[in-house]
Amino acid sequence: MELAVTVAIVGVLASIAIPQYYHILLRSKRSELPMNLDAIRTIEISYEAEWSAFTSCALLPTTVPGRKAVPFPATNTSNTDWNLLGWWPDGRVFGQYEVRADNVTHISLFRAEAFADIDGDGNLTNYRTDQTFKPQMLTSNTIY
Repeated sequence: MELAVTVAIVGVLASIAIPQYYHILLRSKRSELPMNLDAIRTIEISYEAEWSAFTSCALLPTTVPGRKAVPFPATNTSNTDWNLLGWWPDGRVFGQYEVRADNVTHISLFRAEAFADIDGDGNLTNYRTDQTFKPQMLTSNTIY
């Protein structure tokens, strides 16, 4: 009888702990997005200080990675706009990144965005930053 009660208690605890662990795992993977965007923001501001204009960078990887991290196509040896900016992530990424610059007006502006679908459900999480604001999540905190 005691063994049955123990097994029941362990079962109840597992049914609570496993989904919580899954959400913590997804949140930790999603944390890549604001960290990388903050690095992009810092480098864009430095780039603008040196060249008096921001630079745009294409949406990479070309598709949102999903549940598995993928290599970022731009590296320090590739001849891309990301190389011009001087930023590429270390290793594989869960997110898709883009930088849009507007240097047409007398005030230079840029906006960087990151997208991810870490849980693979088709709902994209979205973060955005610019020269004024640090990365902010634009979607609900329950979207991974």
